[in-house]
Parts: sequence; C-alpha cells; structure tokens
Amino acid sequence: MATYDREALRLEVREELQEDDTETDPTWDNDFINTWINRYARNVAKITKCLEGYGEITTVASTVNYAYPTNHFEVKLMKRDEVTEVNLKTINYLKTINRTTEGSPRYYLPFDDQLYLYPVPDGVFTMNVWGYMVPTWMTTDGTNLDITDEAIVDIILKMVIARCRKVEEEFGVFNQYMSEVPFDVADYLHEDMIKGEQSSQGVRDEMGYGGDY
Repeated sequence: MATYDREALRLEVREELQEDDTETDPTWDNDFINTWINRYARNVAKITKCLEGYGEITTVASTVNYAYPTNHFEVKLMKRDEVTEVNLKTINYLKTINRTTEGSPRYYLPFDDQLYLYPVPDGVFTMNVWGYMVPTWMTTDGTNLDITDEAIVDIILKMVIARCRKVEEEFGVFNQYMSEVPFDVADYLHEDMIKGEQSSQGVRDEMGYGGDY
C-alpha cells in the first residue's frame, strides 16, 4: 500500500489538467483542488467502508446521546468498559421502552450523527467503539491521506478531475472521467443528499424529534 500526501495528490490532478502547480493565474486554484480531494476522499470512504478504526465514548450520567468518536460514521462493534457487548437497535425499539430509564447501557441507536444509549447511562462508562471511518481532513501539503488503497485513491482523483472539468463546463471530459468511477460510487454521490434528507425526516417523525428521549 502506498502513501500519498495532499501535495502529491494535487500534483497528480494537475498533471491530468495540464496546469502547473505554480501557475500565477490558475484556472483551478490550490484551495479548490485541495477541498475536493478532501471531500471526495470522505465520500468514497463512506461508500466503500475502506477505513476502520477504534475510538471511545465516555458517558455522563443522565445523558442519552453522544457524538461518534472522531471521524467515525458507523459502528461495527460496541462494548461497555471492554467487557459487555452493546447491541444495535432500530427506531422501532423506542416504541417498546421507557426512554428515560437509567442504568448500564446495553443498546445503542444511531441517529443524526449521534449515538443514543439505552438505558440512559446512570454514571460514567467507557464505550469502546470499533467502526468505519472517514479520513482526517488534510490541512497541509505534508499531511498524508489515511487511505492507502491505490484503487480507492485512483477513484478519488478521477472524481476530482471530473469536478474541475465540470466547473469549466467541459462536460465531455467530465463524463469521460466519471464513466471510470464505479457505478455504486457515482450513483451514491448523485443521490445521497436526497436519500439522506428523506431518511432523516422519517426517523425524526418516528422519534418525535424535539420531544423527550
């Protein structure tokens, strides 16, 4: 597996665009390319689930919802204090319980980039989380991309190049590069926003968002 820093990735994009990185008046400035490298790296990581990692959540008494560990977006396995497995529950589970009951968390429910724990923690627990992650946002040229799979990196670069060409309304070149991106990745990127909004609204309706949990 190779490693790629932000500058190396940008230079590969510029090579395809046939524009030098030191151009005084570039068609695509470095900030634009850097931003889309980061965005597409995160999107592709979510689709392919190519990155995995470990993180922890420290609970607070009487607090039900918590942010995911840094860069995590989906849980594969959760344990409480490295011993007891904490199991996934769906939204229908909330209809069968008293949502205010406190105790040692045995279940988790993901919603709106948060993890809801039930029973609601009645004290301090360490929730051990193994899950899928997005890469850390690269803020400097010397920062390496967390993704090292060359095939995945190639997809990211093709998408960035296509994005640059689309900005210039070079739709033929845009379509050429996007045609080399796997269909499941391309379709996801086009439909994710609509699907996400619909799914989120459905869950909000079920949970009675804005009420008690």
